[in-house]
Amino acid sequence: MRQRCRLCASLLVLLIAATPRARALLTFNDGTDQVFVNATYTFGYDSNVFAQKAARGSSTQNYTLGMNYTRRAGLISVTAAVNWDFGSFASFTSQNFADPSYAVTFTKGTGRTTGALALSAQKTDQPDPDSNNRAIAWNYNTSLNLRYPVNERYYFTNTTSYGDTLYTNKVLYANLGSISDGLDLNYVYDSKLDFSGGYNFGFSHTTSTTNYDHSLTFGASGSLLPKVTGSISGGFEERHSIESGLTSNYGSLTASGALAWRYSHLLSFSSAVNKAFSTSSTDVSLDTTSVSLNTDVSAIRRLRTSFDISYTGTDFLGVAGGGRRDTLWQFIANLGTAITTHVRANLAYAHTINYSNFSSAEFTSNTISLTLSADY
Repeated sequence: MRQRCRLCASLLVLLIAATPRARALLTFNDGTDQVFVNATYTFGYDSNVFAQKAARGSSTQNYTLGMNYTRRAGLISVTAAVNWDFGSFASFTSQNFADPSYAVTFTKGTGRTTGALALSAQKTDQPDPDSNNRAIAWNYNTSLNLRYPVNERYYFTNTTSYGDTLYTNKVLYANLGSISDGLDLNYVYDSKLDFSGGYNFGFSHTTSTTNYDHSLTFGASGSLLPKVTGSISGGFEERHSIESGLTSNYGSLTASGALAWRYSHLLSFSSAVNKAFSTSSTDVSLDTTSVSLNTDVSAIRRLRTSFDISYTGTDFLGVAGGGRRDTLWQFIANLGTAITTHVRANLAYAHTINYSNFSSAEFTSNTISLTLSADY
């Protein structure tokens, strides 16, 4: 392991170089249509492939190939992407995977009513802290975001979304379907700050559980403080859950937010917070609170570093939850540099630790990886 770390560090030192912004691989129709391609190769080591108490590690390799298409012409602009993610494990070849993903977005940016329609399908294969195993699933999502102005001061926004998560292992995991709709009335306070208030309804179901979620929130977006931009919202959420004929009601504060603070051209900070009800992959209602903080440093022009720390507290609700409570911490450090105009390298280290009042759910993992990426 120590030799791998030294090799990664040596490669980064040898590959340091400055870079300008990459251009599209193909441009046609007078620049309105562009095609980009990208590829990455990652080599690393994961000390806990299955996120389990008894850790089992393996060296890993990962390849991704992707193509992105954009069209900026006419009333509707289009963005589409196709990607393939290939992963292999030296010690657990049965876990090797080839996961595709597809996405397309149609955006209307002019006229009285504006918005975007996004559709995506993605296959994932990743460790799941809730089940302490690897979850393989297809995720299908559709969302429609609309903005309608009332006058110069007020405007409505509406977000409708639909999602399906279909797992390959039906014994351990429960397929989940969900739909939600949120309507907000927004007030333009000044050119840099908007206030909002609204209602959100959510419906989700599995083979044995049906959930209804209601929330009222108030928030603000834009320039919240000098040099601090982003959005914050908070309110109250209620979940009505019907599990195998038994009805339960849960109520809690809800919040979401994302903030960015550019301290200088060399140093910037960002943070995110979220608190809401959800449903786990194992068909349990969750009350989850997550907070993350990122620091981005560009002390040397050719090198860029970032440090992330995140906290996630999860209460497993109801009879199926059994009173389980998890606290997950993650620390991530990145060191990146440009090799050429189109090629970059990044060395990453992540430490994850999950505490739980269920001893079987506790685990620790460490990962280190070197990634080479190219964009054209």
